[in-house]
Amino acid sequence: MIERVSTLYLDEQQRPVLFNLYRHRDQGLFNDHELQMCEALTPGLLKLLRGHLALSTLNRGDAHEQQLLQRCPDLTIQEVNICSRLLRGMTHAGIAADLNIKESTVKTYRNRAFERLGINFRSQLFALFSA
Repeated sequence: MIERVSTLYLDEQQRPVLFNLYRHRDQGLFNDHELQMCEALTPGLLKLLRGHLALSTLNRGDAHEQQLLQRCPDLTIQEVNICSRLLRGMTHAGIAADLNIKESTVKTYRNRAFERLGINFRSQLFALFSA
C-alpha cells in the first residue's frame, strides 16, 4: 500500500464508522481528479455501507443456530456453525476462511449436518427455514 483515503461518519446511534480506499505501489498516488471523484462518490458509498451494515446486523445467524438445534438437537457445534453460515449466503471458501478450517472440512461438516437434517442440497436447507 502506498496511500489511503479515509472517510468517517457517525451512524444513527452516533457510533463512528470508518472506511478506507487504498492505492498500491504499482498504482501510484491518488491524483487531484481521483481525490475529487472519491469525494463525489462518498455519499453513495456511505449509503451502500449503511445498507451492508444493516443487513449484516439482521443476518447474524443467532436465530438460525437456535432453530437448527431445535430442529435437530443431534447437530454438533461445527455442523451448526456451517449451516448457519450457509443460511447467511456464505460460500464454502468464505466459511473456511471465517472459521479458519479447510474447505474440505467445511464440506464434511455440511454433509454430516445435511444427513442429520434429512436433506441433500443447500436449497433444501433454505426451504427448511422459509416454511
